[in-house]
Amino acid sequence: MGARLVTVGGVMLYLLVLVALGGHGHWGRLGVSPGTRRFEDLRSVTTGWECTRRGIPVLARNPCDPLKRPANYPQIWMRLSFLKLDHDVVALGVVVVAIAALAALSIVPAEAPSWTGVVYAGAICSPAVMLGFERGNVDLLLFAFVVAAALVLRCGLRGSVAAHGLILAAAILKLFPIFAAGMFVRRLHRRRDLALLVGLLGAFAVYALVILSEIRTIGRVVPQTDLHSYGVHTSAVWWSTEVPPHSARFWGLSFVAAAAVLALAFPPRLRPDPSTEGESEQRDLDLFWAGASVYVLTFVLFQSFDYRLIFLLATLPQLLRWSIAGSRLAVTTLAFIFLTLWLASPWTGVPVLGWVESGWRYLTAFHPVASYNPLSAAATAQLLLSFLLVAALAGSLPMSVLPRRR
Repeated sequence: MGARLVTVGGVMLYLLVLVALGGHGHWGRLGVSPGTRRFEDLRSVTTGWECTRRGIPVLARNPCDPLKRPANYPQIWMRLSFLKLDHDVVALGVVVVAIAALAALSIVPAEAPSWTGVVYAGAICSPAVMLGFERGNVDLLLFAFVVAAALVLRCGLRGSVAAHGLILAAAILKLFPIFAAGMFVRRLHRRRDLALLVGLLGAFAVYALVILSEIRTIGRVVPQTDLHSYGVHTSAVWWSTEVPPHSARFWGLSFVAAAAVLALAFPPRLRPDPSTEGESEQRDLDLFWAGASVYVLTFVLFQSFDYRLIFLLATLPQLLRWSIAGSRLAVTTLAFIFLTLWLASPWTGVPVLGWVESGWRYLTAFHPVASYNPLSAAATAQLLLSFLLVAALAGSLPMSVLPRRR
């Protein structure tokens, strides 16, 4: 319990510092850009419920939202409008935050050394994760779904069925959590496991076909920006300005594909056979595969807002295990996770962090590298983190999947 107590203590200290700085309106001094209203992202859903009850469509444009944002979620969310949960947004936001906080705390192993609580608290208090808590974004709920799925997965047949059901429910709500099914791929030892995975992917494919028009509309109206976002597109655009073919999509896919090929051809020396591990180790591997799969695939395929980086918390227990065992890959990956989480804020004018960001932009803007178009330190850390996580995924595949080692 020591690590969990230290984690809670670290987060409480962060909140006390926030209160001392002046509260919500001064969150920017800790790297979190506060919205104009409390739980601003959650209001996109609640105002969508208000319009839906009045018979007004909200997917392409939500006239009930004070910021006129589209309710760019699968419209199954709007089926809940009859519950009238939008009457007290703050109370609903507190519930969402509490569920996500409980999920984040449950990731910390009960038997972990006390000092690791500092690592977990440092990750939770990062600008990227706290942005999700400040906005009350529904990705926090999906994170809780995925964590719950990883925790029950090892509980026999019922646990496995429940885990697949939780991932399907999360994917129905917002599509991208289907990537967490990567943790099931690692466990394909029996026909039962294969049947459950095929059933999950088949059910999701049917659902995606049914709402295909909604998905296309979401893809068209969802905001695409480099601000408070992560994705390979940013690095690929910087590279493609000078290197032909001048296609950001081509270079983005090429970067990660090359990393995957190299990782599978020369897998790192991580423990590859999960069947030899105990229950605690299995739990951490499942969490790692869920979190790493979500990050890598959302990084490659989308431009996602930084609050989705909360899924990186799931990778910490296994990375800490490997780090304690002496893995340099795990230590490096942990370092780049913290760079990714903490460089999510531009830190303009802040000593050290601000200097790092401005210095890196200056270096990457030299011609002929990028025609004076700089690359942020955050985008660089995100790209290198994707390479490291791909290598770690390859290194933790079952031994039968990897090339024979000496």
